[in-house]
Amino acid sequence: MDIENEKKQDLLLAFHSTLLMSRTKEELITNIHEQFRRFFPFSHCSLLLCSDNRTTLRPYVIDPVSKLRDHPLFNWISHHDFAVDDGINNVVLATTEPVVIRISDYADKPDAPTHIPIIRESGLNEVLAISLPAESGAIGMLCFFSENENTFNPHVYPILQSAAPIIAKSTVSFLRQEEIRRRDAENEAIMALNNRLIGIRTKEDFRKIIDVDLRRYIPYQENNLLPYVREKQAYRMFSYDVLPERLNDPLFRAMANHDYPDMNLRRKSHLPELTNVADLVRDGIPWAKVVYQMGVRQMLHLKLLDGNEVVGQLVLMSHHEGHFTSAHISLLQQITFQLAKGMANILAEMEIRRRDEENQLLLEISSAMNSVREKRELLPAVKQLLQTVLSFSDICISCYDFSKGTYKVFARDNTKTQQHPDWKSVEAAEFPIQDGMHNIALATNEPVLFNHEALGRMHQPHIEFILRSGIREVACVRLKNKNEIIGSLVLLAEHDGAFLPRHLSLLARLSHHFATAVSNIIANERIEAQLVEINRYKEQLEDEKHYLQEEAKAGYSQNRMIGTGPEMQKVFNMLSQVSVTNSTVLLMGETGTGKELIARTIHDASRRGNKLMVKVNCAALPPSLVESELLGHERGSFTGATEKRVGKFELANHGTLFLDEVGEMPLEMQVKLLRAIQEREFERVGGRETIKVDVRLIAATNRDLQKEVQEGRFRSDLFYRLNVFPIVLPPLREHQEDIPALARFFLNKYAKNVGRRINRITSEAMDELMAYTWPGNVRELEHVIERSIIMATGNVLSEMHLPGRKNGSQNKNSGSLAVKTFEENERSHIIEILNKCNGKIFGPGGAAEILDLKVGTLNSKIKKLGISKLDLNY
Repeated sequence: MDIENEKKQDLLLAFHSTLLMSRTKEELITNIHEQFRRFFPFSHCSLLLCSDNRTTLRPYVIDPVSKLRDHPLFNWISHHDFAVDDGINNVVLATTEPVVIRISDYADKPDAPTHIPIIRESGLNEVLAISLPAESGAIGMLCFFSENENTFNPHVYPILQSAAPIIAKSTVSFLRQEEIRRRDAENEAIMALNNRLIGIRTKEDFRKIIDVDLRRYIPYQENNLLPYVREKQAYRMFSYDVLPERLNDPLFRAMANHDYPDMNLRRKSHLPELTNVADLVRDGIPWAKVVYQMGVRQMLHLKLLDGNEVVGQLVLMSHHEGHFTSAHISLLQQITFQLAKGMANILAEMEIRRRDEENQLLLEISSAMNSVREKRELLPAVKQLLQTVLSFSDICISCYDFSKGTYKVFARDNTKTQQHPDWKSVEAAEFPIQDGMHNIALATNEPVLFNHEALGRMHQPHIEFILRSGIREVACVRLKNKNEIIGSLVLLAEHDGAFLPRHLSLLARLSHHFATAVSNIIANERIEAQLVEINRYKEQLEDEKHYLQEEAKAGYSQNRMIGTGPEMQKVFNMLSQVSVTNSTVLLMGETGTGKELIARTIHDASRRGNKLMVKVNCAALPPSLVESELLGHERGSFTGATEKRVGKFELANHGTLFLDEVGEMPLEMQVKLLRAIQEREFERVGGRETIKVDVRLIAATNRDLQKEVQEGRFRSDLFYRLNVFPIVLPPLREHQEDIPALARFFLNKYAKNVGRRINRITSEAMDELMAYTWPGNVRELEHVIERSIIMATGNVLSEMHLPGRKNGSQNKNSGSLAVKTFEENERSHIIEILNKCNGKIFGPGGAAEILDLKVGTLNSKIKKLGISKLDLNY
C-alpha cells in the first residue's frame, strides 16, 4: 500500500507541475485531458464554474476535441447559465466524491435539464463529474464525457478526488490572473476610448469609435445609436452598424424609420442594462419580435445622459444569448460619461449646422421668389428647396375673399392629391374660410398643425377629399403682408409626424417671404390685367373703327323697317319677341328680302344694341382663310401672317355676330364653327391662349337648310344649333301692299344722294312697280328706284327702268350703237355673272368657277374695275 501511495503522490506532483505550466485556460483543459487519459478512457472533458451566488453554472472552458462542438446549439450551450438546483448539478456539488451520470436515466424525463438532450444528440451517453473544492465551497465541477456506458472504473476515483483540489487551485489562479488582465485591458480600453471621444464633433467620427474601437473591447454583431428627439419624446435611429444583408431587409428599413418612445423599456438609471430579446418578446414589446426574427438574441442598452438630460441611447446586439459578460458591462459603464458627452456635442453641432442651413435656405428661397413674376412659377421655384428640410408631398397657397367668406387656391403644386379621380371636382372650386382649418390658422400668427384625426372631425367635402387622397397631416400658416391678411400657406404630408416643432418655426419665418411674394404677384397681375384690358379696348376701338368705316363705305346705314301688310306685321311681331333675348336667330328667305336689315333690327333692339354687330359673309370667304377670319390668328402662325389679327368672333364679343349666307359654308368649316358656337371659347390660329367670348348669333340663308341636311351638304348638328328661333321673311310679291311705301322711301333716299329734287312717283309708274313680279325682292326694288332717279329728266319720276323692258330712252331707233372699251365690257360681264350667281364668288356654282378664274384673281379684278354692291342686282 505504501508503494501505491508513493506512486499516486508522484503522479499528483507531476500533474500539479503540468498544470502550473498552463498559461491559458485552453492549455489547462488540454493538460487535464492528457493527464487523465493515462488513467481511464473518455471522449473529452469540460470545466464549469459557479456564479458568485452559486445559483448557476456556466462552461468555463470546453475541450477542443469535444463532440459537442459539432452540435448546432454548441454556441448556446457554451454560453448558457445552467441552474445548480436541477437534480444533477446540485448532487455533484454537494459531495467531494465523483458522480457518474448516465444520460439515458434522464433523457426521457419531461423535467430533464435542457442540456441533457444536447449531450445525447452529440453521441455521448455517460458523464463522470467531480466538484472542485475550495475554502469557501465548491467553485465548480470537472466533467468527463464518454460515448459508452459503464466506462468509468471506481478504482480511478481516489486519483480524481486527489486531483480535484489541485485543479480547483489552478483554476482560481487562472481566474485571478484573468481578472488582473481584464482590469488592465479595461483600463487600457477606457483610456483609449476616452482619448478618442475627447473633442468628437462629427457623426462620422462618433460612428467610427462605436463601430471599430469599441468593438475591439466589447465584441458584438450589430449596434444602433439612437438620439433622443425631445419634440416627440422618443428615440429615432441615428446611426447603425448591421449585417450587409440587413440593409435590404424590409423589416429593418421599417424599424430604421420608426420612433421608439423610450424604447418601451424601464430605464431606472444610466447604468448599462442587459436584456434577452426572448424575454422582451414574452413581455409583448412590439419591435422585439421583429428583432428576434432578425436573429438578435441579446441586447446591451446604455442610456446616454448629459447631466440630467437624456441625449440618446446606445444598443449593442449579439446573435447569442449570454454573449455579453459582466466585464463588458463594467467597461461600458466606465465610458458612459464620455459617450454621452460625445453624443451631446454631435447633437449641438448638428443643431448649429441645421440653423445655418435653415438661414441659407431662407436666403435661397427669398432669392428664388424675387425672380418670380407669375404665380405658376412660384411654387415650383421653392418646392424643391423646401423638401430638403421638410417632408411633404403637396403645397398650395390659399387666397381669401372676406366679402364672400370663401377662399380659392391661388397657386399649387399637388403631386399626391391630383392623382385622385375626384381631383377635377375640387381643382377650381371655392371653399368656406370657416372650414375648421383656415379659420383657425387665420386667428393666429403661428403655424397650426392638423393630424389625421383632427382633419376627420372637420366634415368638409374638400377636407374629406384630402383624406381620401392619402394625406395624413397638414400644416397651415396665414400669410400677412404689413396689415393685410392675404391667405394661407398649406403643406400636406402623406405620413404622421411629418412636421416637428422646429419645422413649424421654419414655416413661421417662411410665411413673411411668401406673403411678400404673393402680394407682389397679385399687384403684378392687376397691373398686367389693366394693361391687357387697356390694350384690348384700344384694339377693339381700332377694330370697331375700321369695321364701321367699312360698313359706312358699303352703305349699310339702314336703320328702320317698312311694312304694313299682314306678312310683315307677323315678322315684326316675332322680332319684338326675340330681340330682348340672347337666343340664336335663323333668318330664312329669298335673296333681297332684307335679312341683314332684320338682323340689324334685332341687334339694335337688344341689350347689345350699343355694341357691334359684326357681319361675316360665309359665301365670300375662301376655305383656307375661313378659320383665320372667324377666330383670328397670331403673328407667324402661317405663311403671310405678318401680324396678329382679331377674328370676327372676338370682335363681336358682348355684341352680335351675323353669319350671312351660312348655307354656303363648306362642310370642313362647319365643324370649326360648331365648336366655337357650342363652347363660346376658342384659340386663335397658332395661339395657345383660350379666348372666351359672349356673342349672340344671328344666321341668314336663302337656302332650304333642312333639304341641305337631308342631302348631306349641311351638318345636322350645326343646323339644330342655329335653328333656335327661325324667322322666314316673305318675298316682296307676297306683300305687294308695301311696295308704294318702300318706293317712296328709296325715292327720298337716292334723290338726296344724287342731288335731285324728285319728290313724286306718277301713278302710271307706280302701277308698273305693282305689276312687276320682283324676283330680286326689296333689293331689286331699291336698285330700280336708284337707276330710274339717275335716268329721270324732271322732278317727277314717271318712268321705271325695269329689267327686261325697253324704255323710251333705249329705243332701238334712237341713235347709233355705243361702243364700249375692253374694260367696260369685262366689267359688265363680271357684273352679269355675279347677278346670275347671287353674288357668290367661290365654291360650286360661284362666279370664279363660271369665269374659270382663281378666286384671288377675280377679287383683284372686282377691286380694279370698281365693282360694288350698288352695281349688282340679284
